[in-house]
Amino acid sequence: IRILRHRLCQRDHGHALGAGVRIRPRLLPAAQGGDMVGRRIGRAFDAVALFAVLGVLVLPVAWVVLSAFKTRTEVAALPPRIVFTPTLENFVELFGRGDFLDYTWNSFVVAGGSTLLGLVLGFPAAFAMAWHRMTWPATATLFARMAPGTLFLLPWLD
Repeated sequence: IRILRHRLCQRDHGHALGAGVRIRPRLLPAAQGGDMVGRRIGRAFDAVALFAVLGVLVLPVAWVVLSAFKTRTEVAALPPRIVFTPTLENFVELFGRGDFLDYTWNSFVVAGGSTLLGLVLGFPAAFAMAWHRMTWPATATLFARMAPGTLFLLPWLD
């Protein structure tokens, strides 16, 4: 990096907010009356929105985990049962078969190999993109080359 240090110093790494903006916030006097209530309502709304998003993200995962401990008939029951007697027969059947661990190991090898290949090819490309200033046509061309060809057919499909 010593060889490249002089070039790093020459590039303009200006602050995103501009030169005239102070980065540190200054203390403001306490708000009068309704402004403080507005902040509390905003925080309460943020908390409700956070719990709603977490519920949407966590509930399907929890449902799958709970279904792993149900029997086949309880999983397919309509309406679904929330209270049930847990069982480990699904796991006994899964690990009792000899091919499950082989298939799992194959999946890990393929996932790890493709990740390493992506890093080996992507790291130098990312360095080159960060090092050289790219214009918008070059960036658009790069994004178009990364997208699958069938993506460009979507506007014609109805």
